[in-house]
Amino acid sequence: MIEGTAVPPTVVDSAPPTDAQRRTGGANGPLAYVERVAVELDGPLDRVRLETALRQLTTDQQALRCLLRPVEGTDECVQLVHDTISPLQLIVIDAAANDHAVLAATTGTPKRPTDSGLFEVDLVRCGTDRHVLVVRLHHLFSDGWSYAVLFGRLGALYGDPAAQTTPPIDYAAVCRDLVERRSEDEDMAGLSFWRRRLAGIEPVERIVPDATPHAVHPNVQDVRFLVAPDVALQARRAGRAGRGGALAAPAVTAVALVLAGRTRQYDVRVATLMANRPDAVRQELVGFFANLALLRITVDRADTVADLLGQVETRLIEAQTHEDTDFVSVLQAVIDDGGPSPRDLYSTLIVVNTMRPRTLQLSGLSSRELDAVLPSPRSAPTTLECRWQFDLRDDRLHATLTTPTQLFEREAAAALRDELLSAFDAVGRLGTRPVGNLIDELRS
Repeated sequence: MIEGTAVPPTVVDSAPPTDAQRRTGGANGPLAYVERVAVELDGPLDRVRLETALRQLTTDQQALRCLLRPVEGTDECVQLVHDTISPLQLIVIDAAANDHAVLAATTGTPKRPTDSGLFEVDLVRCGTDRHVLVVRLHHLFSDGWSYAVLFGRLGALYGDPAAQTTPPIDYAAVCRDLVERRSEDEDMAGLSFWRRRLAGIEPVERIVPDATPHAVHPNVQDVRFLVAPDVALQARRAGRAGRGGALAAPAVTAVALVLAGRTRQYDVRVATLMANRPDAVRQELVGFFANLALLRITVDRADTVADLLGQVETRLIEAQTHEDTDFVSVLQAVIDDGGPSPRDLYSTLIVVNTMRPRTLQLSGLSSRELDAVLPSPRSAPTTLECRWQFDLRDDRLHATLTTPTQLFEREAAAALRDELLSAFDAVGRLGTRPVGNLIDELRS
């Protein structure tokens, strides 16, 4: 772990929370919302250079020095930026190369966003020239894009401590500016678009039709798998590259085919995570800016897969155009227009992360990202039926299907995975057969 200092940090700035932080609970956000990434490093590691790079990284990126604090007497919270953080000196943990118990222990202690130590690093020494670097960062100050920024900057600083060529971006000022410059006209334009797109929407049909509506399921399980390289390559070639990468549309299309087949509801809707970083400034910051968008997809059985893929690409482009419209405000607008409650709008979430095709690169070392050590099943309350996550990492497409144990036996979740893989293959091939025939094949 990283050792603390005797001198407590001092608050040097403050900022309002981002929409993403507010949406996820703000200062009262989930306790176990710390994400961990572990990278295996082979070669002669210079520990002093690594410590120096980490110190400079926390200087450059204010979000690594932030906490959330509730504003007394209100439901609001504020981000507090400190001059430093308690981790200053890297502590090495010795372990055998296959000591999974030690590696599992580096998942760290669950923390609230009001706690200290929201950015932590462990270095596990597995041999003379073999280490595992474990980075933990609270999700309310990071998202999938953030790790690409963090690893890119850390790699540059390790290679050249003087790599800083421009002044660090003022994260607190960016957060203040996002609130101050947002106009009522912009908010209304975004809400008007989503109101039109979601007009007349009916409650979602669920994969498990006899499940209790609106239930909060306490435990989830993960099914992890790799999408075959040739299938992933075909899908990337079929998809149109954009800010979400060429994999976003094929992934959403494949999931839509599975949902249509399972539920027989052809007005498919899925929530998807949007980076919400349309400007160059936010693209260089560690922080939690991501937003959600509700994609409404019409699955016409007479269409071809290419037709369906084209429709999904259009929906994603529309969502990116309005990705800064607060998702909570969109859900409220649907209710105001007489539509279903949020839990009746969708039950599937898709996350496509293509921002880190290669993991942390440190000069003179080879690296490989390790899968997160998470218990399965585990406690993670959710109202979703399915959460599909696709991570392009080390030039391979890693996928995770997360389902409530109350709704799906392990075998049933594995069957969903198999249907998704078949749908992914069909999307990549862009066949001319009607979508209806493909859906029937997936179910059989």
